[in-house]
Amino acid sequence: MEILYREIKEDDILTQKKEILELFKLLFDEDKKKEKISEMYYENMSKFCKDGSAILLGAFCKNVLVGFHWAYEINWGGQKRIHSYFIAVNESYQNMSVGTKLQKMLEKIAISREIYIIDTNCEKENKQSYRYHLKQGFEVESYRMIKKLEDRGAEMIIQGEKVILRALEKNDADLLLDIINDPDTENMLGGSSYPVSYDMQCEWIENQKNDDTVFRTIIALNDERKTGIGTIILSNIDMKNGTAEVHVKLAVANNRGKGYGTDAVNTIVKYAFNEMRLNCIYAEILEYNQPSIKLFEKCGFKKEGTLCSRIYKGGKYINLMSFSKVKGI
Repeated sequence: MEILYREIKEDDILTQKKEILELFKLLFDEDKKKEKISEMYYENMSKFCKDGSAILLGAFCKNVLVGFHWAYEINWGGQKRIHSYFIAVNESYQNMSVGTKLQKMLEKIAISREIYIIDTNCEKENKQSYRYHLKQGFEVESYRMIKKLEDRGAEMIIQGEKVILRALEKNDADLLLDIINDPDTENMLGGSSYPVSYDMQCEWIENQKNDDTVFRTIIALNDERKTGIGTIILSNIDMKNGTAEVHVKLAVANNRGKGYGTDAVNTIVKYAFNEMRLNCIYAEILEYNQPSIKLFEKCGFKKEGTLCSRIYKGGKYINLMSFSKVKGI
């Protein structure tokens, strides 16, 4: 399903009135006032579109508006900003990253105007909106949420062919929850996990720091760097002997089978050998986890042996398969 992203024009305000009103209704809770409030904001949108003071970005599917982002330029204490006013997406398209793509369009416009902060008003009680903005890279500033665009270029990343490896961020909480609370993923891993809430996950992220024994990174696609698709970690790092254990997890089934996991493993192994001066990276995999075994074999890992009855899972003891890759071999 092809979606076209472009600026909303005056003609669109007229021809897409029905769609705009329906999108506004999604933003308000009180049924009795939805019609009146939506009409009021529609009139304001029309007015500000005509005088050019609004930044109106739309997502169109077969020439029908399915989402919009309404923003405008402000001066906040002498600092130029873009204020994100409203973002609304048709319920049938909310799992298609429409909001994220509209947000990226807005960021490009901001940078073209040499504006490097986008802010919005968002109450923490509005959990859906609050979590959405955190996921998009916003942070809390008093009662406002802001996104500092200049920070994006400064972040350290490890570049692969298909993916990048970046630092763990607060807006990765949803990704980590998807991994931890997925029973299929848990069944393929050696450790144990327990149900985790969103607040617990955020608190855990705040307390995490890379050190000499663990190196955590988020796997993201080259063109969607803020949206993680998995994790890859080096643990039990032994700087004296030059060894570390690698763990990789991809969050969603449709991210698998595309070479992302292979590229992530190759990328972190290369970084470990060339930058961290490690000499051997190893992995311990459940004997029935054939997808992981094939992945590591594809990355040049060699089977070293079997750790018998090492993991208790599903009411029985499971063997672990030990794989490793030594630098230069």
